Amino acid sequence: FEHEDITSLIEKLDDVCDAIDDVLMKFYMYNITSCRDDVKFITQGIIDCTLKLAEITDMLPNYKKDTKKLFDIINEVGIIEEQGDYYYMEYSHNLFAENDINEIIKWKSLYATLEACYDTCEEATEVVRNIIIKNS
Repeated sequence: FEHEDITSLIEKLDDVCDAIDDVLMKFYMYNITSCRDDVKFITQGIIDCTLKLAEITDMLPNYKKDTKKLFDIINEVGIIEEQGDYYYMEYSHNLFAENDINEIIKWKSLYATLEACYDTCEEATEVVRNIIIKNS
């Protein structure tokens, strides 16, 4: 792989870490001491995406052995990201039916930050897809 391709992937993986770190910072900044039940579904999807990213990066050195499987995993991350978009929309919708403005503000921001985690994971897989296509 070319140096700039690896650098691009490293930067995107760093963006994933930063996005997850942003979630933790929001928990602290907003003094959130307990989680809403719906956040468990959102975070499980993020965990699934990051595990898929780890699997993808493990496969990269020998990507030509099973390119189809690699693309399948990349597509799985896309499906999980779409599910994250759905969660973001639905849980935000439900949130605005509540009356406590402080809670609405906190959780609206946190939901957006969680959704950004999904996006950065998908962006990282797109870098991998482009690297594979470029080197095939």
